[in-house]
Amino acid sequence: PEELSRRGVPCVVGPMMKGGKTFETKALTFHTPSVLAEAGASIALCTGHPSRPVHLLALEASLAVRAGLDPEIALRAITLNAAAALGLDERLGSIEPGKDADLVIFDGDPLLPTSRVTHTLIGGRVAYAA
Repeated sequence: PEELSRRGVPCVVGPMMKGGKTFETKALTFHTPSVLAEAGASIALCTGHPSRPVHLLALEASLAVRAGLDPEIALRAITLNAAAALGLDERLGSIEPGKDADLVIFDGDPLLPTSRVTHTLIGGRVAYAA
């Protein structure tokens, strides 16, 4: 983890909720994101979509928080850091002037399974309102 951090390598972690681990994920646990983050590495989380649906992304982030990942880092790992890992952080991943206005608004903490989506905006226009 320290070497990845020192070299500035963005780490895309996941899928963590996977039975029958592959060679690449056999040592992966929900503690992996916090170990990498504590070493200073930039982390993004992924589900392995389409084999593991993308709607499980917030759940994977929540389980990483339960295993020790700071909640703020977990949210960044599924937003800005994920966009940066793809080279899209100039357009996506955070709320800033000039970026795409694609937003999801929740009635609570987006990492809690009890929170519900109240609004979705795509290109600055309401695409969904509860």
